[in-house]
Amino acid sequence: QEMSGVDAAFPAQLPSAGGAEVAIHLPLAHPTETPKCMFGDAESPGVLSADYVTCISPSIQAGFHSVYVARNGQDFERLPVAASESNAVFVEVKPAVEVHIVYPEVAFNGGGSVVQITGRHFVFDDVQCKFGWVGVTAFVVSSALIHCEVPAVESGAYALEVTQPGSTAAEPLVRPNFIFDE
Repeated sequence: QEMSGVDAAFPAQLPSAGGAEVAIHLPLAHPTETPKCMFGDAESPGVLSADYVTCISPSIQAGFHSVYVARNGQDFERLPVAASESNAVFVEVKPAVEVHIVYPEVAFNGGGSVVQITGRHFVFDDVQCKFGWVGVTAFVVSSALIHCEVPAVESGAYALEVTQPGSTAAEPLVRPNFIFDE
């Protein structure tokens, strides 16, 4: 089907592991439509609300991928062959975070200390560290190093994860339990 209905996608940067909620602007959408999204060649079911389709990004290779929507779940809207690719909507897919080392692995339960996490692909500006259910913004030093300030929590062992913006996917650390002590 030769139509160019998609004119924006947010966020424009997605993790390659998938799991990010993406809002795709689709003007003149009809409430009875059951849309599907396509990121490059990977399909994902969509949910329609007002002029947007919301899809969960699939797991796909890093790079730039065009975004299409099938309003009826089958016929994906594409730009006419004569149209320039510069008119297409693209998202940038970045590699999944890899965590190698966490130091220290134990902290005071009152919070305030800083944990250094080394790994690969810390390429998003708003990476978070989650200590159990408590998320804190990571300070991205480089694509291989982040710092996270430890929150104040009860003593005990907590799962420690590094998450990327808008994603439900997380990279568990080498030591899945971070210890808070008195």
